[in-house]
Amino acid sequence: MPKLYFTGYKGISLVSKLIKYWTRSEYSHVEQCLNIDTLKGYGAYEGHKVGYLYPSYHKKGTPYDIFELECTDEQYEKFNYFKRTQEGKGYDYKGIMGFVTNKEKMNDINKWYCSELELYACNYADIRVLNWDVIKMNLVSPGMFLASPLLNKILSGKT
Repeated sequence: MPKLYFTGYKGISLVSKLIKYWTRSEYSHVEQCLNIDTLKGYGAYEGHKVGYLYPSYHKKGTPYDIFELECTDEQYEKFNYFKRTQEGKGYDYKGIMGFVTNKEKMNDINKWYCSELELYACNYADIRVLNWDVIKMNLVSPGMFLASPLLNKILSGKT
């Protein structure tokens, strides 16, 4: 059975601290982890277009946790297909303000913030990591995404 991996960063920059404060979470960023050893990731990150991400984007010494998510072969393929179709799209600053202010309509449908992209990819792949009846998909913070009971923390470290 294939697994998807996600890195949850506990950022130490000012922006990261504000995100953690606003979302009442220890996590400021989440991305798909492509390589557990190098932390090479793929997702949306502030100031970057959707694509490959590297731990050097975070301050040295930033704590992180890696989570795994079991899925079927079909879900794995659909998740990664969706992510590839989003490559090059911009960062959703309006969406960030939406989850900070709890206003659902502030997101930009052609842009993504980190947890929003991961959640939509899961949804596209029919992986129900959170209850959409309770949580609006475009208001999900990194901490909310990583709190899913389907995700298992397997590793912790620092950049």
